[in-house]
Amino acid sequence: MKITVHLGEPLWRAVQQRYVELELPAGALVANALEALTRRYPTLVREMEDQEVPWVCFVGDDQAERASPLSEGATLHLLWPLSGG
Repeated sequence: MKITVHLGEPLWRAVQQRYVELELPAGALVANALEALTRRYPTLVREMEDQEVPWVCFVGDDQAERASPLSEGATLHLLWPLSGG
């Protein structure tokens, strides 16, 4: 199945694109998408692991965990939560 990964700041800079298409097996989870993404773009490993604040994942409009399932055509958003005023 194909999914789209939307990379938020500053992740997208590590791969020089905001959207990445991934081909995953049926029944794949968010964890499988993250593994495939870091395998394709090793520069993301450091970016994803070196943050004091963990990344937030959404599948569509719903917050997701590593064990959340993905479906054909899903969009996985990887965002760094920010707050301020």
